[in-house]
Amino acid sequence: MANLSQHKPFKSFNEHQSPFIFNPYRYATAGWDWEDDFTSNTGWIASGTDVTYDYSINNRADFVFRRDGSEDYGYKDVGSAIGGTYVDDTAWVLRFYWEQTSQTVSGGNQTFHGMVANATNTFTNGQDAIGFWHDTSNIVLTDSDNQSFEANGVVMVTNSATFAYWVELIRTSSTTSSGEFFSDAYVTSQYSQTNTPASTTVNLDDFGMKKRNLPLNTDQFTGWNTDFFFADGVTVAP
Repeated sequence: MANLSQHKPFKSFNEHQSPFIFNPYRYATAGWDWEDDFTSNTGWIASGTDVTYDYSINNRADFVFRRDGSEDYGYKDVGSAIGGTYVDDTAWVLRFYWEQTSQTVSGGNQTFHGMVANATNTFTNGQDAIGFWHDTSNIVLTDSDNQSFEANGVVMVTNSATFAYWVELIRTSSTTSSGEFFSDAYVTSQYSQTNTPASTTVNLDDFGMKKRNLPLNTDQFTGWNTDFFFADGVTVAP
């Protein structure tokens, strides 16, 4: 679990027109190498129509991941944002808010949110990644070493159709990772899990949100991500 003793007091307010969202680091951001609350366009990329960016009203990355035979995605080059090419291969902390407001299920759907070596690769192309694989039943802490996203996963949450989590994802060493979901702004832990990525899971540079290319049916995940914080070369949140 994150070291909360280092956190400064924050002001609680609603800046996203949601009962859940407020940014606890608006007044205490020291130590983070990159942060983004979508109040300005900082170079997020989208392919297809399932991911859109709202910089003026709700300040977030919206997704409507439809099962329609395509593989839409959105991503941010975090490596460049922190002044380099790749993030550290052994230690980093990522935080963001993830809310899913609806889920339509017919034949099954699959999405991924996390750090990847190449966000433009398709869901099943061999690639390196550490993040969360979400199907219609579970959220799984997963990683891949030149494999598809769900290659090495452990279940974190079952029956996860709608949810609102403050997410913490940490690479704690070359061969260990941890995920934790909070029901509030990184105070009350709700779910946690650890996993064992291969030491050759390297050269991660992008945060990617994307869906798997599956044949057309009515399945759809709808929600958003916002309030991103990334610290490189550490295993405890600043």
